[in-house]
Formats: sequence, C-alpha cells, structure tokens
Amino acid sequence: MIDLAIAQSPKDLTFEEFLRQNPQLMNSDLFLEYYKKETILNNPTARQEMVLPDIKPLPTLVMSQNKK
Repeated sequence: MIDLAIAQSPKDLTFEEFLRQNPQLMNSDLFLEYYKKETILNNPTARQEMVLPDIKPLPTLVMSQNKK
C-alpha cells in the first residue's frame, strides 16, 4: 500500500504532504480491509512470515496501471 502510494505521488513531496495526500495510510485499521483479525493478529505464522490476505488482494502498482 505504501509502495503504491509512493509510486503514484509526485517525487518532490515532503513527508507531511505525502501523508496529506494519502491519509488512508494513517488508519491503524487499514489492514482489516485485507485480513481477518484472527489471520494476522493471533497467528504465530504471521509473526514469522508473510501471510497472504484473506479478504481481498493487497493493492499493487500493476493492478493500478491495468485499470487505466
């Protein structure tokens, strides 16, 4: 999500400007759009390795460019 926001933002933004343009990144519950709580919070595997989302895929630059 952060990588996509960086790729879609002007390169000369300050950090504060970047956050103003991408306020969704400041939402501490953002991961719940993609993962069930039990999948990510209480899962020992998720603490050790990458766990794929179980609600919907994470946004990517490839998906974003295909929509254009």
